[in-house]
This record gives sequence, structure tokens and C-alpha cells, in this order.
Amino acid sequence: MKFSIIVPVHNAEKTILRCVNSLASQSGCDKEILLIENGSSDSSYEICRKLTEHQDQIRLFRTKKSGVSSARNIGLDHISGDIICFCDADDYYEQDVLAEIEEQFKRTDAAIIVTGYRTVSNSTEYKSRVKECDSILSASEFQCRVLNDVCVFGSVWNKFYRADDFKGVRFNEGIELCEDTYFNFCCTVSHPECKILYKAMITYNYVNNEQGLTNQRLDALFIDSKRLKYIDVCYRVLHDFDVSGDVEENVRYAIFGHAINFLHGNDLDQDKKNTLCKEVRGNFRSFLKLMWEYNPRYNVRRFVWLMEALPDIIRI
Repeated sequence: MKFSIIVPVHNAEKTILRCVNSLASQSGCDKEILLIENGSSDSSYEICRKLTEHQDQIRLFRTKKSGVSSARNIGLDHISGDIICFCDADDYYEQDVLAEIEEQFKRTDAAIIVTGYRTVSNSTEYKSRVKECDSILSASEFQCRVLNDVCVFGSVWNKFYRADDFKGVRFNEGIELCEDTYFNFCCTVSHPECKILYKAMITYNYVNNEQGLTNQRLDALFIDSKRLKYIDVCYRVLHDFDVSGDVEENVRYAIFGHAINFLHGNDLDQDKKNTLCKEVRGNFRSFLKLMWEYNPRYNVRRFVWLMEALPDIIRI
């Protein structure tokens, strides 16, 4: 089996070599690395071009289109492998993990394999997100976990997709945030009988360069000044897909979580507060129903925040 690894590249001159080296050095497997350079203003393209001169397994595409979704779609249009996977240009794979993933695809009929991952901060601190044992998920169970389980997560970079099962599935280029989550729904809605294997191993290192939300960055997370983009994607899922009742409860639990998280500890204008308080009120029942299933200690803190803010939430 052959891996097609899609890597969007935008202003990644400081990290792209580490990323590509972690992919190219994977032993015991056949692979191609598709670098999609899109609109960089630094030397990313030149670095990528030089990499192709020395490694036949690397293919380079260049586009003026902006956005990770369009870059990934270009990659999907040009894959030749049996297994699709993704890596962001500032992240990197664990050493020699693809051979094990290939073996799992050969031994099972899983359409998607999900793995654990490690978050790496600027101070080189690590936090691992991985379950204790392997498990098989149905499509609807996977959809719930994608929304709310930090060990599964909504990303595509800790997941591997059997190419034949998802021909024609593409990223929605109109979604700026949580496009990964929406893509995962597209895959499982198009193939509702598929099986997903959760493999209790770490394959991916996610480099967290977060420096804290400035007011300008906070504003960028909202649509039309008040609709939170995370919540917008949740409502797109409910509108675009015929999901089960359990999945809808999980979507509404996620909406509540996003709303209460942004109400707590952020300096928001009144329009944003009004909109988020409405989401808290409208999805509170789903939160109560599922609060003990996902990270209950954190949900107790959320509940305390809610009680502290309750007069304002009711009044608004």
C-alpha cells in the first residue's frame, strides 16, 4: 500500500524542513509527499523546490489560492496512493509510524484509522492525547467523538483515510475554521457503514504556537461581528447532514461548550455576549445530558462559570 501525504505550505520557511524530514524518513512503507505551496511571502517555495530536486517521492504544486482547504483539495486531486493522510507544515510525524498504520489497514476493514497525538508548546513542554486501548467506532460514534473527544479530535492530521472509500470527498473552501471537522463528517456521511479504528498510539506532533488571543484575533473568530465560527460549523453540520439524535445531542453539547468557553474570560462586546448567551440557553439540556461523558472535571468548572454568569445570561 502507498501513502499520499498532503502538506499545505504557507510561510513555513522555519519549519518545513523538519516537517518533510519527518515524513521522508518514515521507513518500511511506500509514500509520496505532496507539498502545496499557496501564496507564501517568505522563502517557502524555494525550499520546497530544492527538496524536490533531491527526493523523487516529493511532488510540489503551487497555487495563488489562499487557505488550507483549497491547498488540501489540490493535493486530493493529485494523489496516487491507497492511504490519504495530512500534515501541517509546522508540525511533524513521530518516527516510523506509517508502517504500523499500513499493517492495521491490511489486517482490518477500517476505512479510517485514528491515532493519538502530542501537543508541543513553544517551551518544548508536551501533552499527550491518546487513549489506553484500541477500539472500533461506528460512523455515528466517530462523529460524536470528532466533536467532543480530545483524543479523537476534529483534525485530519491524526487520521488516515482509505482512498478508495472517499473518492470525491473534498474540503469545503467556504469554511475558515473547523474545516477538518466538517470534512470528517463528509467522509462518514458519504460512507455511513464504514468502520473506524482507534489505534492507541501517537503518530503526530502538533506544535502549538499560540501566544494568547489579542482583541484583533478574537474578533477574527467571529462572523458578522457576533457569530462564532466554531458554532457556525456546528450549525452547518446540523443543516447539511441528516445526523442521528445522538449525534445532534453531541453537536449541541459542542455548541454549548464553545459558547460558555468564550463567554468566560474574554472581553466581548454586547452583541457577541447576547449571541453566545442565547446559545448557552438553547443548548443547556444537551450539556447536562453529556457533561459526565466528556472530561467531567472540566465540565464541573464550566458549570461553576455558568452559575456565576447566570443572572446576566437569563437577563440577556
